[in-house]
Amino acid sequence: PEAEVITTTTEEGDFTTVPPIELLFRLASTQATGLLVTSVGGIKKEIYIRAGVPEFVSSNIASELFGAYLVQCGALSSGELAMALAMMPHYGGKLGDTLVGLGLLKPLEVFRHLTVQVRQKLIDVCTWTKGTYGWYEGRALERNAFPLDLNPFEVLGAGAMAMRDELVVAWMGEHAADALIHRYVRPPVAPERFEIVGLPALFARIDGMRTVGELVTESLDPATQRRTARMLLLLQQAGLVVTESL
Repeated sequence: PEAEVITTTTEEGDFTTVPPIELLFRLASTQATGLLVTSVGGIKKEIYIRAGVPEFVSSNIASELFGAYLVQCGALSSGELAMALAMMPHYGGKLGDTLVGLGLLKPLEVFRHLTVQVRQKLIDVCTWTKGTYGWYEGRALERNAFPLDLNPFEVLGAGAMAMRDELVVAWMGEHAADALIHRYVRPPVAPERFEIVGLPALFARIDGMRTVGELVTESLDPATQRRTARMLLLLQQAGLVVTESL
């Protein structure tokens, strides 16, 4: 008998109250498996996650289709893409398999481009400040996906670094006078996993006494201050630190 397809959401929410980084961190750190459907405006992305690692992201934005992406980055010509799309039914309806079968790309190239593109789509979701989500626990991808070499925590770190300046400034304005406190004696995910230079050292400087503003202004360089603020925002949204008003 066919496995039952899970059609009801286990959890629903709004990105104005649960930021995307907070949600994606929770799914990665608990090694969850399922489907996360995210939408904002007319944009919809379906993120399939297996044991905490994203394995496939579909998007209804034309420029985010894999074929369009390969043409944009110069891996394929538009003529080659048209030929591959016409031949797809002979290769199980999968563009990656078709490109390999036609000798247009090597399997490793498909894998590399897919990984980069899935990462980009996820970074985009990390920067959303509104929209909704639905999580379908246990809902698996119905076709074999290329296994991606993704560290989900690195993606969240890159997402925090890609946030718009005004969002980070607003967060700073709200929390500048708050103290930062480690939430765990031992964090469930080491700060190193985010692969951001300087983040482990910043995490170690959080002592429950210094405020967000003090940690950010330790450097006089505005670019470093913005970077520090982004790192603190990431740590807070991931739940590794909590802000407390003094």
